[in-house]
Amino acid sequence: MLVVLGDDDTKNSIPVALAATGDLYWMAPLYLVSFCQIDVSKFPFDTQTCDIELSTWMLDDAVLSLQHSSEEIVLEEYTESGEFVIESTTTLKKDKLQLQYVNVKALVYRLVLRRRSTYYIVNLVLPVMLLQIPASSGEKLSFSLTMMLSLTCDDTYNVSAVLIKIKVKDIKRERERGERERRARGERGEREERERARESERSARAREKREREEEREASRERESERERGERDERARERWRARAREEENR
Repeated sequence: MLVVLGDDDTKNSIPVALAATGDLYWMAPLYLVSFCQIDVSKFPFDTQTCDIELSTWMLDDAVLSLQHSSEEIVLEEYTESGEFVIESTTTLKKDKLQLQYVNVKALVYRLVLRRRSTYYIVNLVLPVMLLQIPASSGEKLSFSLTMMLSLTCDDTYNVSAVLIKIKVKDIKRERERGERERRARGERGEREERERARESERSARAREKREREEEREASRERESERERGERDERARERWRARAREEENR
């Protein structure tokens, strides 16, 4: 059984297509990794049957009816494997959970896989059958050990070569990712520097504007103070003139 709850189910909004018949079509992209229990007793001529089961958690079949589009799995986007060949595929629907008020259904996608045995026949079966020696020979044990060591060395070399390639690819991928991160940090630093420069320029302009406003306000206050002083002086002059006139009378 495979139960998946991805981020697309909780975070992103995935469009739903509504047909004129009232059917709703919800096509959500999903990447699944599943495991299958295999039986290697007939290796390398074994055939494996793997079931992938998809079901809801607790939704009744009357609420959410799971239906498969065809009797077989569509393999248009399938990438062939170098280890197995798909012999057949089947889709079926079965009861997942039956309670008094809940009847949960499940879709089962069944794949029958056949192992590609040519490699093992050429590298294992044929050498053992063609290079066998009589039982009366005293070199049978040493020959078998030599064959086993040769096979082990060959497999070790092949695995080492694959691991080295994988390691080189990983190192190259890490280097490219590090280069992208450095470029991203550099671009982000440049954007932040430009933003700080613009902010500093805006602050300087605002400060200059505020200083000019304060200077104009101080100038207006000085002008008002001067005018008020002149008015007071004229009022005192008039008062003194009036006082002299009264003394003369």
